[in-house]
Formats: sequence, structure tokens, C-alpha cells
Amino acid sequence: MRDQFIRLPPDMDSLQGVLDMYTRVGLPGCGDSIDVVHCKWSTCPAGDRIKAKGKEKFPTLAFECISDNRRRVLGVAPVQFGSRNDQHIVRMDPYVKQLRKEWYKDVDWSYFDVAGNERWSTGVYLLICDGGYLRWKSQGYFSANLERILEYGFQYCSAERNEMIFVVCCILHNIMIDLESNPTANDDDTPRVGRGMPLPGDAIYIAGPGNATETWSEKFTRAEQII
Repeated sequence: MRDQFIRLPPDMDSLQGVLDMYTRVGLPGCGDSIDVVHCKWSTCPAGDRIKAKGKEKFPTLAFECISDNRRRVLGVAPVQFGSRNDQHIVRMDPYVKQLRKEWYKDVDWSYFDVAGNERWSTGVYLLICDGGYLRWKSQGYFSANLERILEYGFQYCSAERNEMIFVVCCILHNIMIDLESNPTANDDDTPRVGRGMPLPGDAIYIAGPGNATETWSEKFTRAEQII
């Protein structure tokens, strides 16, 4: 199931759609964005606290994530302790290895230089959010900002179980993106996924869109009636 919902573009047609999105915003040749996400590990075992404490000064688990311009998660590297930096984590990311060694490195793309002349380059590159990565081929800065997937930290002692939770959150996130971009998948033509605060007709709801003028007590009352 993980490979079904979290994967790099499997063929040139799928990749071209991603490249076109970035080209429209002035980033030709960009395939994805990459960032390391640190999530608080609230129940970190005592024996792992030193390994899990990094720049955040509290125990965290780190996940290197790749996302596209639509916020879709395309890759989640295996879990790492929070003390490990981006340069260490990126070396072990199987998705980055795919981009650097498989057919993605042979993709041609064009751009215009400052004189207006069209030039060509080869190989899909990643946008990075800061200067913490190795000096591989990258252009610009971008943050996937996936820390908000789990705002309250992990509640399990097992790093492997917490990795499963994080991956499931990313899968659900991608399903929401699909629903948002493909409203025909619902019974009507109204997208059921919004971003930020719920808006009328733009949210996940039980039965019918919400009303922005409702108070929280009215919302709870209506929810209880539906249930």
C-alpha cells in the first residue's frame, strides 16, 4: 500500500506533469522538493535520548520527505534519529538514489539564459529548503513544511511503529490531495478537502458542507444530531 500512494513518478508521462507544474512557476527541470522533517518523540526511551536530541534540543525522529508542487508526498525515507543531520540522512535516502542513478538522471529539459537564448540541461533536480545538504545539483529553496502532519509528537516508544504512523499520515495526506484535485471521485462535484480553517463547501464533512457563521457549540450540536 505504501508504494501505491507514496512513490516517485513511475514513467515519463507522469514526470512530465510534475515538470510542467514547476516550469509554469519559473523552475524548469525541477522534479520535486526535499526536506528533513523532525517530529517530537514524546516517549523516547532513556537509552535513545542522546541519539534523538539534535538542534531542536528535545528528542525527535527525522524523516526525509520529497514532495511535488501540489503538496503530494512522493517519498519518505526510513526513520532516523533526530541528532543526524541532513547530509547524513540524504546519503541513505532510497528515493534520492533513484533520482540520481535511474532514468531520471537522463531526462532533458530546456531553459532560457539571461540573454534570452534557449539552453538544455540533463537530469531532474530537487529544490532544497536550506544549506544543510550536500552540494549536489539543486536550485532554489523550498520547505515542504510537513511537521504539521503530527503536531503533538509521537506517543510510542518504538521508532519503527512511529515510522508506520508517519507513513500512514502521508498516505492519508495524498488521498486528500487526490480528492481535492479530482472532485468527480465524490458523489457530487464539490471537493471535500480544504486547507487551513474549514470554509463553506470546502472541507471534509460528515453530511453536507459546514456553515462559516456557526459557533463551535452549534457545530457540535449538529454533529451529534448527524451521529
